[in-house]
Amino acid sequence: MSVRIQHLIAGAVVALFAGASQAQVTVSIFNPGTSSISSLAFVQVGNTLQISTTWNASAGSFLLIDGLDTAANYTVEHTITNNSGETWTRFANELLDPSGQSNDSLDPIPQPAFVPAGYTTSNDNDGLSFAQGSGLARTSTMFASLTVDELSDVRDFLDFHDGSHANGATDTFTTFGLRDNQDNQPFLLALRPNAFSVPVVPEPETYALMLAGLGVVGFMARRNKRRTAA
Repeated sequence: MSVRIQHLIAGAVVALFAGASQAQVTVSIFNPGTSSISSLAFVQVGNTLQISTTWNASAGSFLLIDGLDTAANYTVEHTITNNSGETWTRFANELLDPSGQSNDSLDPIPQPAFVPAGYTTSNDNDGLSFAQGSGLARTSTMFASLTVDELSDVRDFLDFHDGSHANGATDTFTTFGLRDNQDNQPFLLALRPNAFSVPVVPEPETYALMLAGLGVVGFMARRNKRRTAA
């Protein structure tokens, strides 16, 4: 057997095993009969998930995602065609993991009304995240600003805003990471156009100022009480 043929066979074996080790991710429309997403196309290129959706309304909808390799970082490139009849001025993305897990006690009660049965918001201990701490890009061609809420146990949340996506427009809308360190699959990616949301927990600096303010109020109350008693 020639050296060239040996190299070709070796290369084919390496490619075969490399292909076998690459998880085949699946992405589908959750509850398609009631979804605002009228069509979906999905291509996986290595650890890049290229998702294309067409929307015929602006009501929040969900994508069902399964098959991620454990603890692997993935990049999502989401292209959207907006046929909703409205201009979108912001776009929220939130992760929802299957309910019934031991860490669900950390989730907020009650759950937000938009969360479907069988799922809960993603806390900071369940291992599901937008590839938190990975440094993967979180960008949008349509929106200049991003509000992030993922360090608390309240939710894993990316809200792109300060821009617009006109009715009839198609664009590579958002890019962000995904990672599942534990067994959270299949999970939901909740997508909500024009859904205004602010962080539900204060940032550390704000929290410190709040505590300082409460301390001053308490001090003044105690001083006034002593004066009254005197």
